[in-house]
Amino acid sequence: MPEPVIQLEHLSFAYNGDTILDDVSLTVDRGEFVVLLGPNGGGKTTLVKCLLGLLTPQRGTVRVLGHTPPLRPGAVGYVPQQTVVHKGLPITVEQVVQLGLRARSMSGAERKARALDALQRVGLTDCLHARFDELSGGQQQRALVARALAPRPGLLVFDEPTANIDPRGKHCLFELLGSLTGEATVLVVSHDLIAASAKVTRVAAVNRRILQASTEGGRSPLTPEMLALLYGTHDPDCPVDGYLAGIARMLHAPAHSAQAAQTTGLATPSLMPLSSRQDQPS
Repeated sequence: MPEPVIQLEHLSFAYNGDTILDDVSLTVDRGEFVVLLGPNGGGKTTLVKCLLGLLTPQRGTVRVLGHTPPLRPGAVGYVPQQTVVHKGLPITVEQVVQLGLRARSMSGAERKARALDALQRVGLTDCLHARFDELSGGQQQRALVARALAPRPGLLVFDEPTANIDPRGKHCLFELLGSLTGEATVLVVSHDLIAASAKVTRVAAVNRRILQASTEGGRSPLTPEMLALLYGTHDPDCPVDGYLAGIARMLHAPAHSAQAAQTTGLATPSLMPLSSRQDQPS
């Protein structure tokens, strides 16, 4: 049986005595597309830094592609949450992608071929010679995905990849990431619940500790327990029973389905003109 791409066992990490991750265990197998959800401050970025070898946990073990991080350059393709681009910087999209190959010993022709191949994978060959700072937010993100793909890594890690992208672009990006699992294992770290609606293998919720759920069998990837871990328990005084269970079902229901909303007990109120509402008895 092949070794897991990611294997965390009883990982704990604290900053100045403040526990950020507490006894976290996670296994990700080759070819999986896993989304790691969590609120701001829940430990997502700390976990990613442990995977990359930028932080060493106080307890537990971390194995990535069979080794203890950090790994050799190019083994893990990483797309950070924010990339600072100075306006007017004369760097082309092709040059940005080739930066992902700077640690590799190869000819200029091979670098160009690798960059072109990666840009074809993300549908950005038309922008090959365009300046990076002139691209839209979604196009820049695709170029950074191409940069991560160029070294042909075994693991791709994306930290908040939809932070600067509009809703339509988010769905397109997740479709792209899902198509990459034939080439590498994909781990997406996000606080955006839209990530759980993508065609992922598994969803894990982290907020100091971790809960996981598989998407096999059409099951909702987010359980009420996971939502409670992410965002707190439901207020018992709220009149809606089964609130967290309803939200979990709604997230997995087909978009724009009024029937799905009704079955959750969270039906959207009917809309009527303001003047009509004023005529209603109080």
